[in-house]
Amino acid sequence: MAFEDFSDEKKEHYYDGEPHSFNNMWLGAVIFFILPLATLIGILLVSKLFIFTTVERLFTFLWRCNHPSYTFTFVMSVMPNLIAFFWVYKSERWKLGKGLTIATLVYFCLFFVRQLG
Repeated sequence: MAFEDFSDEKKEHYYDGEPHSFNNMWLGAVIFFILPLATLIGILLVSKLFIFTTVERLFTFLWRCNHPSYTFTFVMSVMPNLIAFFWVYKSERWKLGKGLTIATLVYFCLFFVRQLG
């Protein structure tokens, strides 16, 4: 027989019946919305270009600044979500992946609204 049926073997490998920990859509949305924001704040604080005395001033700066280098920094802060996407895919945490997608889309919508305004 030229073709062998591996369907049962693939199903066992695909899902072993054990639920994954941290596999929740809303948990993923919160974590992966905070992760780029923390990365962006970290990039700005490590660069030592700005010292913000309050969080309100930091967010005001992030919203009003249209300099191209800060736009690049804003976009690059989403890179941890890209790395997390490959981890979610490899570990088969699909609900967490939905939250990751939602958080990244919200982040990019905020970016485009910021660029238009």
